[in-house]
Parts: sequence; C-alpha cells; structure tokens
Amino acid sequence: MAAIPGKDLLLYVELVPGVWTAVCASTSHTLNIATDHPEAVTKCSGGWAEHLTDGRKSWTVDVDGLHDPDQDITIDDLIAYQLAGVGMMIRMSLTEVGSIYYQGTVSIDTSSITAPADSFVGWSLTLIGNGELEQLTVAAASGS
Repeated sequence: MAAIPGKDLLLYVELVPGVWTAVCASTSHTLNIATDHPEAVTKCSGGWAEHLTDGRKSWTVDVDGLHDPDQDITIDDLIAYQLAGVGMMIRMSLTEVGSIYYQGTVSIDTSSITAPADSFVGWSLTLIGNGELEQLTVAAASGS
C-alpha cells in the first residue's frame, strides 16, 4: 500500500455554486467524525452497559494555515462568512480518479488569527458540519 502525502489531500470550498476553490494557504486539516452511542441498558444486561451502535452522528473539520493575501481564498474571506452567519459547502479531496472524498455543508464555529513576533501570521478554523457528510468517489471525466 502506498502512503498518501498530506499535501495531496486538499480542502475545497464552494463559495460560488459549481465552482470549487482550494484553500491553498492551509497547512493542515483534520476531519473528525463522531457517533453518539446512547445507553441501552436493560434488565437482562447483567449490570453491564450496553449502547446502541447507530446513534446520532456529527462531524467537524479543523483547519490551520498561513495568511497569504494573494490566494484565491484568504482567512479574511472565510471570517466574512462567519460574521455573516453564512454556511458553505466544503470538500476534502484527492484529484485522482477513484479516490474517496468527503463533502458537506459547514458553518464556521471558531476562527483565530495568530501573529507570533518571530514567525508568519497564521490562522485556524473549526468548521462544524450541518447535516450529512457524504462519502463519494472521484469519477472519470465525461467523454473519456
């Protein structure tokens, strides 16, 4: 099995319908998927905890980056969406045909900008999923 370099998995946002733009100033992003397992203890469980296996699901994405005002999407653009209370579609994807990617609607939960004296201006976001996170496959281009 070949390992995939982290630089090859990109985060895209759809700020204009049908147009996916890579957040190229990001340095890392993490997809977090959680499932709530409600307790389902019965009188016959012998005092042992039992849990439902298919509880409520939720997801977030944590993103870190460097401030680069020359990028197509900057931290300032993303914070404008947060201040306006506007959601957006995101996609975490490789471009290779047959690769799995994840897509869904998010809101920006938290944002921060850091400016250490001896380094570059950085930023971080936590995106919170609104509804289903889809797991899809990159298809071959039509006509090939």
